[in-house]
Amino acid sequence: IRVSSMNDRDETTATISDQRERCRQVIEARGGIVGLELDARDESGWTSVDSKPFRTALERVRSGQTSGFAISYSDRLARNVRALGRYFDELEDAGANVLFADKPDLDYRTPDGRMATTLDGMMAERKYLTDKTRGESIARKYILEYGVANSCPYGYQRNGQTLPDRHEKVLVPAETAPVVKRIFTMRADSHSWTEIVDALEADG
Repeated sequence: IRVSSMNDRDETTATISDQRERCRQVIEARGGIVGLELDARDESGWTSVDSKPFRTALERVRSGQTSGFAISYSDRLARNVRALGRYFDELEDAGANVLFADKPDLDYRTPDGRMATTLDGMMAERKYLTDKTRGESIARKYILEYGVANSCPYGYQRNGQTLPDRHEKVLVPAETAPVVKRIFTMRADSHSWTEIVDALEADG
């Protein structure tokens, strides 16, 4: 089960419960038993096949703990077609069965299955790269035109309506800003990072 998290909010599509149910259905339809659920929450589709959950799935097949795994949507396995092809080769060498809830008759090992999974990977990668390029373009625009940082570091918050004459997304000091000033002051006074951490933790 792979799901992205956006600002601590799970995706509204392909939710965990949706994926769990779809996987259960396709496993039981093939006469299988649901085993270990592998949670790939926050794993990027670009690097997913090398993440711990995906490597665990492969190793469980290699060790004989399972005959394979199920995935709810074929285009959610990975968004990097080159890495995905390598992963399918590893799965095939291990004798893994892979069930796709949205394509229950698909066998990734057949000629047609190889083509279908590669095309799914290509389309998923294209969407990933398109979204990434668009996101980077928007970020550059905000940085260049409005001085808006792409992320909000500790000690700051988005302006919102705090300063009406500034863009709503520029960074302004948050209630934790004094802590940041304290860190800088202590470091300038030659305190070690450990001493700074100990002092902050002591004060809650």
